[in-house]
Amino acid sequence: MKAKIILLFCLVLTINLMAETIFWEESFDTDPGTWILDSNWSISNGYMRLYYYPVVSDYDLSAVSPVIQLPENVSDLIVTQYLNVFTIEDEVAQIILIHSEGSEVLWDYEMSLGNWGNYTGTEIIFPLQNYGGQEIQLQFRSFGESTWNFNSWDIFNLSITAMLDNDMAASDLEGPHKLQPGESGTWSVEVRNNGILAQDTFSVELYKYGAELIGSETFTQTLNSGETLSVDFTWIPEEPGNTCVYAEVFLENDENLPNNVTDSSYLRVSQDDDLNVLVWDNDNFSAFIHPETDLYTGCEQGITEALDLNGIDYELQSVLPLELDNFDIIFVTLGLYCLG
Repeated sequence: MKAKIILLFCLVLTINLMAETIFWEESFDTDPGTWILDSNWSISNGYMRLYYYPVVSDYDLSAVSPVIQLPENVSDLIVTQYLNVFTIEDEVAQIILIHSEGSEVLWDYEMSLGNWGNYTGTEIIFPLQNYGGQEIQLQFRSFGESTWNFNSWDIFNLSITAMLDNDMAASDLEGPHKLQPGESGTWSVEVRNNGILAQDTFSVELYKYGAELIGSETFTQTLNSGETLSVDFTWIPEEPGNTCVYAEVFLENDENLPNNVTDSSYLRVSQDDDLNVLVWDNDNFSAFIHPETDLYTGCEQGITEALDLNGIDYELQSVLPLELDNFDIIFVTLGLYCLG
C-alpha cells in the first residue's frame, strides 16, 4: 500500500469552501409528491419543468418545495437550470426563498434578455448563511402576458450545502477495467476531509461486487480540512468474469455518510481474446448527445467505448468490407432517424 498526502496550501476562505458538503438535494428523477405545482408545472425524467402548453394568458404560475429545515451551519443553495425563451413580451422568472418572516427574491430574470444557461443545465449559487436554523421553502415563479412567449423553464437539480465538523468523503477511484486471471491490478482511491475539523483516525476499504472486502488500510496521520489523501490498493483476481470494485472511507461520528462510497469501477477478468471485431459505421452521419460529456457524438461511439472498456480490439469502418468471413463479430450502427 502506498499513501500520499497532497497538501492544499490555500486561504482560510478557500478551505472553508472546500469543506462544504451537500446535506439536502432534489434531482427530480421521480416526482416526490411533496411539491405544490400550479398548472403547466410538472416533474419527470430528471427535471421540474414549466411548459408553455396549454397556453395561459396573463399567467402567474409557481412550483413550491416542501418545508426544508436548514442546519445552523448552512452554506449555499445551488440551482441547476435552463430557461428557453421564444417571443417575449414582458415575461419574468423568479426564484424566491420563503421563510418565517416573509420571503426574499433570490433571482429575478426578465426573459427579454434571452435564454438563460445551457440546455443541459447551468448552476447558479445563492448564499443561505443568514437563514441558518430556519425552516424555508423554495418557490419557482413565472408571470407575464402569455406562456406562449417562452418554451420551457427546466430545473434539473437543487442542492443545499452546509459546513459539517466531521465529514470524510471518498471522491474518486481509478484503476484497470480489464485484467487476466492471476494478473495484478492497482486501484487508487482519493479521500478528502470535507469537514471543518482535522481528522487523525480513519480507514479506507476496497470491495468487489457483493460487498466482498479485498483491501483495507487504517490511517492515524492528521488530515486537515480540505486536504486529500491518495490510497493505492493492489488486488489479483483469480476467477474470470465481469465484476466491479468500489471504495469506502470510515470515520467515527461522520455526519455525512452518502459521500463515503465511490462510484463502482467496472472490471472484466478474462483471458486475452483472439477476436476479429468490425464496427461498421453506417449511421448516415447521425449523432446523439453523449450523456456524460453533453457533446454531440457519432452513434458508433457507444459501441467503441464499450469495446475499449472491455479491452477488445476492433476495426472501425464506414464502408463495409467485401470480405467478412475473417470477422468473428460485426456491429452495425444504423443511425437515429433518416437524414435524407
